[in-house]
Amino acid sequence: MQRKLQRLSIVALLLLVAMPLSAVNLEGVYYAKGKLPEGKPYQGIVLVTPSEVGKGVFAFHWRLPGSEYYGTGTVDGNKISVEWGDSVPIVYEIRKNGEELQGKWGAQGRGVEVLYRNVEKPVFDITGNYTVTGQQPNKGSRYTGTAVITSLGPKGYELVWDLSGSIYRGIGVLSGNTFVVDWGDPYPVIYTVNPKKKELSGLWGADYTGKDILKKK
Repeated sequence: MQRKLQRLSIVALLLLVAMPLSAVNLEGVYYAKGKLPEGKPYQGIVLVTPSEVGKGVFAFHWRLPGSEYYGTGTVDGNKISVEWGDSVPIVYEIRKNGEELQGKWGAQGRGVEVLYRNVEKPVFDITGNYTVTGQQPNKGSRYTGTAVITSLGPKGYELVWDLSGSIYRGIGVLSGNTFVVDWGDPYPVIYTVNPKKKELSGLWGADYTGKDILKKK
């Protein structure tokens, strides 16, 4: 009996080692953190979905401050090369079973981009009901309302704001104490999570002077 279990364990291990990375599910919403070739940092979110072209091919949709980009990536071994309209593709190394993609791009690979799919343990459970206080960009008018955050599993979180009867919806990804939400604007809302206060403090707008504070009820 013991030998049979040992043989089964060896077979299972061999199957795991032999499993192609094209079988890894990269679908989901990723938090992007990177640096331009000249060194300027940026962050945003990237939506990755399976492509209709075939297995191991994925569609990429970047939503970065003031910019949107689209690309198609093909898995090759432990890497995925993404054509996105530039002469040089972004080449990511697939890590942690697809939970983390480490990429280089631009001339001589000077641009760096890392994608996280909820890879870090959340500092606290952000799902629930919130009160909202905020201010429009450039010291504009103030507003109040409520918000609800629900989990979408590996696809991230849904955030729904109700601001005096106006409803807004967004999809966000949480990495550690950073929560980035795509809500249809070119500029995602970027929250810092404060577990002691059970509060999410966000910045938004073209120059990120808008404020959006979520206080858990």
